[in-house]
Amino acid sequence: MVGPWRLGWANGSNMRFSWREKVWLIPVGVAVSVALTGWWCNSEVRRAIEQQLSNELQSMITANVTALNIWIDNQLRFVDSLASEEKIQSLALAVVDRVSKDGAAAEALREYEEVQVLQDYVGPRLQAMRLGFVIIDPEGIIISAPFHGMLGDQLHDEALETFRYIFDTEESVLLTPYKPPRPDPRQMRAGVKGGFGPGEDPRFGGGPGRRGGRRRNRTIMAVAAPIRGTDGSVAAAIGLMIQPEREFTRILSVARSGETGETFAFDQNGVMLSQSRFEGMLQGLGLINDSGPRGSSALNLELRDPGGNLVGGYEPRTPHESWPLTKLVQDAVAGGNGIDVKGFRDYRGVPVVGAWRWLPKYRFGVATKLDAAEAFQPLRVLRLVFLILLLLSVLCGVGLFLFSYFNVMLRRQMEDVALEAKELGQYTLEKKIGEGGMGAVYRARHALLRRDTAVKLLLPEKADAMSIRRFEREVQLTCRLVHPNTIQIFDYGHTPDGIFYYAMEFLDGINLRELIQLEGRLQEGRVIHILEQICASLSEAHETGLVHRDIKPANIIVCDRGGLADMVKVLDFGLVKSCCDDKATSTEATHAFTIAGTPQFIAPEAVSRPDRVDQRSDLYAVGLLAYYLLTGGHVFDGESAFEVMQEHASKTPEPPRERLGTSVDPTLENLILQCLEKKPVNRPASARAMVAALHQSSAHGKWTSKEREDWWVAFRARQGERPKAGAPKSSTILEPTLQINLGERTRVAG
Repeated sequence: MVGPWRLGWANGSNMRFSWREKVWLIPVGVAVSVALTGWWCNSEVRRAIEQQLSNELQSMITANVTALNIWIDNQLRFVDSLASEEKIQSLALAVVDRVSKDGAAAEALREYEEVQVLQDYVGPRLQAMRLGFVIIDPEGIIISAPFHGMLGDQLHDEALETFRYIFDTEESVLLTPYKPPRPDPRQMRAGVKGGFGPGEDPRFGGGPGRRGGRRRNRTIMAVAAPIRGTDGSVAAAIGLMIQPEREFTRILSVARSGETGETFAFDQNGVMLSQSRFEGMLQGLGLINDSGPRGSSALNLELRDPGGNLVGGYEPRTPHESWPLTKLVQDAVAGGNGIDVKGFRDYRGVPVVGAWRWLPKYRFGVATKLDAAEAFQPLRVLRLVFLILLLLSVLCGVGLFLFSYFNVMLRRQMEDVALEAKELGQYTLEKKIGEGGMGAVYRARHALLRRDTAVKLLLPEKADAMSIRRFEREVQLTCRLVHPNTIQIFDYGHTPDGIFYYAMEFLDGINLRELIQLEGRLQEGRVIHILEQICASLSEAHETGLVHRDIKPANIIVCDRGGLADMVKVLDFGLVKSCCDDKATSTEATHAFTIAGTPQFIAPEAVSRPDRVDQRSDLYAVGLLAYYLLTGGHVFDGESAFEVMQEHASKTPEPPRERLGTSVDPTLENLILQCLEKKPVNRPASARAMVAALHQSSAHGKWTSKEREDWWVAFRARQGERPKAGAPKSSTILEPTLQINLGERTRVAG
């Protein structure tokens, strides 16, 4: 079983940057620092703003409530002073006594001398103050008022409840703003007598009030006090009517903050008692519908949460009456006093911050609020500044990265040009023909021998200690091999400026991956011809004690060389392992506890026990390669390298005949499947034994020398000026060589 190992590709990208070339990391680091600083500053500034807002809102609500209390106390003291005046007391008590004794009707009250005297005494005093008045008896009957038409009537329910409170508690009381019912037209004809200006609504239960021929939508509030008899009991009550927009609303509007701040009052039903700062906006939003010339939100607006910002274009799907009360009102009517600087929606749906206080003595609440956008404007400016700095830093980073990238690309091109004109000992580099994880391969020419040579370079930026040891080891081990099907090494050295290189024979051919891409799957005779040569090369390596460990299509070159068409060359011994090396050397150079190879061409034991890899692991890879040449596809094709390795370790391969849907030479197919056995002991005994088995196939020899020569003639004709393959790349994008470090994980045997 394959464990959850960390994967690392041995052949990485050739684009490497030095620290000098990574100067673009500086602005990126600055951007990260700016982002972190901005986040911290945002949190700290928001906390400071919230604390400041909390203090300001607390001060504002306290100041407004204090101002209201002072104003209400003044009104109550004034009405108390009227109620305690001897003349008012005596006249009111006289009227109450006559009504009690005579049971006088409303018409009779108008004839009482005491009523007329009372009206004439109280009315002029209140006229300059634009205050109305009414005096009632314990039954709630109006016994004195500016309008004669009001005499003998009873107060309507809301006002009557307040006056009954006076008789029960013998205390002065405030009647919160309300809209009186429409008056009886008879009262309008009765006229006004007393201290009221035109247009005033003169009683708690109604009254005409006209100005300019249009009814004025009037809101009334009042203060009332008991009138005591000679025995000290409450015999009557006097109430003074106040226009709330003149006093009440004005007091609440004094302490407005900014462009959006407002303070308002509301009752236990969430109805606004004072005027909103946003009268015109509310009418435009359809929240109030008042056609009067002095249309007001007072008593017309219920403070409900629409669920979204109406000012910003939000369109609620439910009617206004189904919306819940705003958070502020819900908390206040429950008796709570609070401050919220985190943000909540007001009756317009606009996010606001605010404070509120419930006044149980007067049975209404007071709130002050400010739009969150205005409250946190300094924070928005700060965020904008940090965003600009962040964007500038990112742009600088991107600019420097692009500059570094193109600088490196230009430098690499210049290096390539310089290298192509460079002499490495007796070798003059002419043209780059390949590049891989260990370095670049150039076509070169020997100064004296005048022959084409392939020179592999280990460039200075890749020349760390481990890479140099591996590079040297590849040369030293490959030099032991002299088989014609193994690439030949001619020379090795390094220049004074630190470029390590070795020279090998130049191969003018095509690798097997390119061949399959060009031809598709190969005929059985040609597959056998290629496999024989690969096994012959491996036979020498195995008998020398070497394991290739990276047999794959990209590492096998087929060429037309020395009159031998379709000649195979096995190359790239970069991952070769010597079975004769001592433990220290092997571990250091080839990483004994490292999975090495290419996922599609790796043996099961290389996955589960990489330290147990031997020559039979190469034979497993030969079987995979034979399957690839015969069918044109890999044995296993998983979604990832890990999945492919899992399949190698546990999944049974599909026979080639089933994959192709046609018959396959039984000897060849059986040999391939034998190579793909999970247990090494069940595979062919050696590469030499595989060569012998291939000779037994009925397809052996069917790829004749004439066919080989004809194919290469046609191939050269098709290719025309095609660049020569030379020494192939040591890795490809499709078949990356894999190394997995197992030094720090727990090995799971498979």
